[in-house]
Amino acid sequence: MTPVELLNEEYKSIVGFLNENVQPSLSSDVDKSFKKVIVLSSASYFEHLIQEILIDFVTKETKNNMKAINFFKKKAIGMQYHTYFNWGEKDNPDKPGKNANSFFALFGDTFKKEVEDEIKKDQRLDKSMKAFIEIGPSVSI
Repeated sequence: MTPVELLNEEYKSIVGFLNENVQPSLSSDVDKSFKKVIVLSSASYFEHLIQEILIDFVTKETKNNMKAINFFKKKAIGMQYHTYFNWGEKDNPDKPGKNANSFFALFGDTFKKEVEDEIKKDQRLDKSMKAFIEIGPSVSI
């Protein structure tokens, strides 16, 4: 289980316990707080995961060249995550970005087209990508 899945299970457990023990006010408070924690945790988890995937990619492509890996970690991966995606209108959560094409394009037009085609074929993948773009900016809150 991922850390976010574990957090979600913990949330369900706590709310279940409070509901079983007729504590509606506490259950409501926990529910409100945990929703925010889950969104922030999910966004943070995705940021970490994508950065790790990129480091693994660079490591493999450079055949473990530590100079290249360190350069990419410091200049292209570290502190750059927020620039990978078009998150939508700034300070307007009602207008999130529509897709992750700006990220896919970083790997070239051919790759971007392949991924776009794959997402078009898979409704679940399309929905997941849109949800990812919607929660992504939460990391900077």
